Amino acid sequence: MKFGKHLEARQIEIPEHNGYFIDYKSLKKLIKQLAFTSVKPTDESNAVDELADTEDNNIDGMNSFDESIIYKRLQENQSSFFFKLERELEKVNSYYLEKELNLHIKYDILQKKFDKYKNRGKLTSKDTTSYKIFLGGIKKFQKDLDNLEQYVKLNRTGFLKVLKKWDKRSHSQQKEFYFATVISVQPIFTKNDISVLNDSILTLLITLDEICSQSYANPNGSNMTRNSIRGSVDHEGIASLMRDTKKNDTVNTVHDELTDRHSPINVVNNQITDDTNNLQLANFDYEMEIESEIEDWYKELIYIDKIKDETRKKNMLTSFFDNKIKYNVEQLNKNNEVDLNIKFRDSTSKLFSLLIDSELSDDALQTFYESVKLHIDLAYFDESDVVFSRRNILHESARCMAHSRHFILQEAFKRLPTEVFRKLLNAKDSHLRIPLHYASEFGKLEFVKLIIASQLLNSVDDLDNNSHTPMSLAIINNHNDIVKTLLLEGNAKPSPESDESSNPQFAPLIIACESNNYDAAKLLLQIGSIEVNKTTDYIGLGCLHIVAKRGGSKELIKLLISNGADANGIDEFNKWTPLIYAVQEGHSHVVTELLDNGADAEITDENDRGPLFYAIWEGHINVLNLILKKLNSSDIRKRVPSTNGTVASNTIKLDDDFDEIPDFALPPPIIPLRKYGHNFLEKKTFVKIILKSNQDFIKFNQDDGVLSLQPGRITLTSNSPESFPRNIILPIKEEEDSEIIFQVDSFEKFNVDFEIYPSYGTRLLAKTTVIPNMLNLQSLDGTGTASMPLFDYKLKYIGTLTVDYQIIFPCNIVKPLDISKYETYWKSTTSDNTINNSIHEFVTSSSLKGSYLSVKVSSLRDGTVVVTPSVYLLVGGVNIFMLDLDKEQLERIIGYDIEKIPEFNNSNDLKHYLKDKVVTLEKLLATSSSSIQLDIQVAYPTEQEFGKVLLSGTKVVDLNSYIDTVLLTTFEHIRDLRHSGKSLRSIMFSSCNIQACSIINWKQPNFAVIFIINSLYKLNNEFIMDTAHRLRTIMPKFDTVLDKDDGYYCIHEKIKLSANNNLLGIVIPNEILQISPQLAEIIRANGLLLISSNVDHSESVSIDDNINGVLVDSELEFSRIN
Repeated sequence: MKFGKHLEARQIEIPEHNGYFIDYKSLKKLIKQLAFTSVKPTDESNAVDELADTEDNNIDGMNSFDESIIYKRLQENQSSFFFKLERELEKVNSYYLEKELNLHIKYDILQKKFDKYKNRGKLTSKDTTSYKIFLGGIKKFQKDLDNLEQYVKLNRTGFLKVLKKWDKRSHSQQKEFYFATVISVQPIFTKNDISVLNDSILTLLITLDEICSQSYANPNGSNMTRNSIRGSVDHEGIASLMRDTKKNDTVNTVHDELTDRHSPINVVNNQITDDTNNLQLANFDYEMEIESEIEDWYKELIYIDKIKDETRKKNMLTSFFDNKIKYNVEQLNKNNEVDLNIKFRDSTSKLFSLLIDSELSDDALQTFYESVKLHIDLAYFDESDVVFSRRNILHESARCMAHSRHFILQEAFKRLPTEVFRKLLNAKDSHLRIPLHYASEFGKLEFVKLIIASQLLNSVDDLDNNSHTPMSLAIINNHNDIVKTLLLEGNAKPSPESDESSNPQFAPLIIACESNNYDAAKLLLQIGSIEVNKTTDYIGLGCLHIVAKRGGSKELIKLLISNGADANGIDEFNKWTPLIYAVQEGHSHVVTELLDNGADAEITDENDRGPLFYAIWEGHINVLNLILKKLNSSDIRKRVPSTNGTVASNTIKLDDDFDEIPDFALPPPIIPLRKYGHNFLEKKTFVKIILKSNQDFIKFNQDDGVLSLQPGRITLTSNSPESFPRNIILPIKEEEDSEIIFQVDSFEKFNVDFEIYPSYGTRLLAKTTVIPNMLNLQSLDGTGTASMPLFDYKLKYIGTLTVDYQIIFPCNIVKPLDISKYETYWKSTTSDNTINNSIHEFVTSSSLKGSYLSVKVSSLRDGTVVVTPSVYLLVGGVNIFMLDLDKEQLERIIGYDIEKIPEFNNSNDLKHYLKDKVVTLEKLLATSSSSIQLDIQVAYPTEQEFGKVLLSGTKVVDLNSYIDTVLLTTFEHIRDLRHSGKSLRSIMFSSCNIQACSIINWKQPNFAVIFIINSLYKLNNEFIMDTAHRLRTIMPKFDTVLDKDDGYYCIHEKIKLSANNNLLGIVIPNEILQISPQLAEIIRANGLLLISSNVDHSESVSIDDNINGVLVDSELEFSRIN
């Protein structure tokens, strides 16, 4: 994603810091303007401000300037640019220091709250309200901390990007020096307070978990703690705590500001008399006791609500105040001179506030309320929670998901003074939400109507800290009756303000499209005058593009198009049409609807890639067939004109995003680099650990809510002395390499430590170790998935880590051929920038020349390797796989000795013979002329085929052993030829199984390996999906058992695997290349030979400049110029 768009999108997601980020857009604009404006040094500040206000139309003629003039102008005006840059640096730095101070204060408050709750024994159970409130405060603090981390990262990237743009435009090299000496030394980028706070909050969480764990280990621990508090209060400790409180006047002052001035916090006077101190100690005793009682009352009322006898339940609820609350408050307040009515009101109001967001039914809560309403203050809020919650009774009523709580709003409206009720309705909690936000989110229509009818709301379009209005929350949760009410009765804005002074927010129509909410979108379009074609999100996707990408309903697509959406509109982000987005995601119903509504399947993007290309690229075959049916001709393409136009070769392309400026690159070498053979294992074992691109491979136990910190990085450390620790930033993006490879001397002694840390800080979150016993060595192809337990620093089990792996053992039967005695293959790559300006393409050539006869080999159950026309035999209507037969059984079925084979001197006779014969590989090599070049196609079922095709259940040869046997036979044959003085045979390997290709390549360096894509081909004018060895026809209910979510049919995955495994090339059906010639560029850009195949001979295949070879009728022919 382009950084400018990314920054805008992130600002709307963390609006707390909006307005204090680096003004990246303005700095880019300034660079463009400075290229055509002279600035006097004497009035630099004013000149920069004037330039910032200059309209783009004043420099419309910029494309006509020569590049040399542009960079000279920029160098002349560099002081103006750096003046503006330094002002931006001052802005973000001062804002960061302010926010950092606030976080320190919040942490101090959390720490004091923790000490207070711990001393009172209120954290010994996860069911207590104190625990839940405290944990909620920690989570809020973590979110604030994470947002500040993101703020630092985004600004750091912004300064780097804009300096890079300056260097590119001005032909200077100031980025590294200026960033190192001016920017990176600022407190925002040097202070480690965020890391320290991260470690501190994690320590707090771990301590909290330990307290609860000790309580569960000793079920009476909670009562014991409470009894000990009741029996003997540590007055000296309390007095010490109070003295510490007096010393923190500064902290308390800032605390007042953080509480939004809802209520002043009582600060203890600097000097108190002994009598006053004794009174405070008595109050402290009372508070500790009454809070414990409130916890008990809360649980009792929940229990009473479960009584099935309604009469008994009602009596217990109505008498609860007299029997429980009144009696206990009087007993605890015997030695206190405070008015009992005040104590009744405080304790009852707090109890009622806790009960609102509980499982207590509306009827039970209302019955209880009617019996105690004289003692309930509906304007009550917990003063001890004003920093991290700030929710009043109306917030709690609106956010109760289980029950309506409508009667509470009605009571507050009737009983409270208008101004007090107005204040409660407009009060914002710590998430910047008013009660209307929660009522809209949870679908409380009557609640919403009463709030609007009160006419006391300041605005129905208030934004919370996620930039959501009440209406957008209703749209997301599909509460369309509330959407209608907010629009018609609350006069909510159907589209956000577009002026620069307003805060950025999500457009309601965009949210409706993202949520696939047809009814909400229809309401918005009916009520508001919305220009659908001009409504985009913050990365430039239009409404129809979003619906296509999300797989929205046909009705929503029709609605948008009928209201002006362009089915062929180009978005501002990828320059794609809606059809391309739908094709990329594989939404066939969306593709059908778009095509029916005029979408043009021949429009391509800036890289000349259209819907057909992306359907093949992602492996969405159903979508591919839909498009092909719609197109009259697949050979015509329409190139989308560039929105910025084109410029002459001697001028610079002044687009809005500098990322498209090519990096400096040296010209290609005159003599191409030739590589002989490839890396192989020799005596080492290959172990590959694969981490998934999403964060699902790490799962913490979330039952207790303690491990709420998200993992930010993972470190892998092997015990191998040749390896070094690998540090991987989380989450792993799809385009990032998530494969970690180890080559170890002894697999039995191999282990890898996984250590998980937060994004900032050094406190270990979890750790585990992978040892060989955890990996399934019985896996047939050496691959698998392993799940390991995660432990914290106390070795407590806290989650699981799941990774994929691949193990390849060295060739332990025979040594590979010595490359000093046996000539190996070679390949040559060179950069060719003239083919396509968008990518550095590699023209790959190799030593493979002429025609190779492709022979398919398979292993029998006893390990014998045979050359066979198919991987299975049809015997009496039953398909029997070669892997299920031994040599004796096979010969009994086919009726001849597989080791008897005549001699062959030419490939045509041998090809004809092998069409219906099964022979051993050893005898084939021995009896055929060494002048016949062979492509040994190693056939072995993939994991998908093993899972979908039922074998006999007998033990089969694993892939490692099978390939060892193939290589042993091949090596011995080459050695025999050399010793007998004959010319050496040219041999290569290929396979439809990518794991087989990988293993062959790593076990030896002498022979080239090519991967064959066999799972996608054309049949009866329609493309179909198949397994790697085309077993579709013998698989039961193929279409229902096919796993479409594993990326098996994605061409880009196959290309990536081939390149990562250092294969020589890849074979793709000719039909695919015909409809998407852009694939050839990408394959060759990855350093792979491209071979076109036509197994069914439906069309003639010719070798052109983009194709290195063809595979037709078991003959693989390479280009002469290859």
